[in-house]
Amino acid sequence: MKHLDFSLHFTTKGQTVDDIRKKFTDWLAKDNHQTLPETDDDDEGHLVLHHCFMHRKDIEAKGWSTEIVDFLEYICDDIVCWFGASDQSLDLDRLLMLQNLKRVHGVAIFVGEIKDGVKDEYELAKQLGVDTVIIP
Repeated sequence: MKHLDFSLHFTTKGQTVDDIRKKFTDWLAKDNHQTLPETDDDDEGHLVLHHCFMHRKDIEAKGWSTEIVDFLEYICDDIVCWFGASDQSLDLDRLLMLQNLKRVHGVAIFVGEIKDGVKDEYELAKQLGVDTVIIP
């Protein structure tokens, strides 16, 4: 089965999770899923989402809202969470995720305004040569 690997990058500063969900699902509905990477395998593929948000159990333990992780689980069943992968820093986790995404011919999808930490992720993805998509 082919894997269609992608990462999703966004900030909730200036947009809600519902705004992000709508932008992403509208983009997919316009047949943009073809932008997602494919392999040569003839089997029907499935999406694999890579992200650096906290794990659900950690969010729940802190008593924080699970709105973002709920959204991520809503859009994709197969998820690779890179948060804490380096045991050093979130910046290194993001680097590892994007390096891996490049290795598996994935695509980094940016939703909404590219600012703050999302801007750093975008610049890193471009520097590494990861295919990128911007959904305004």
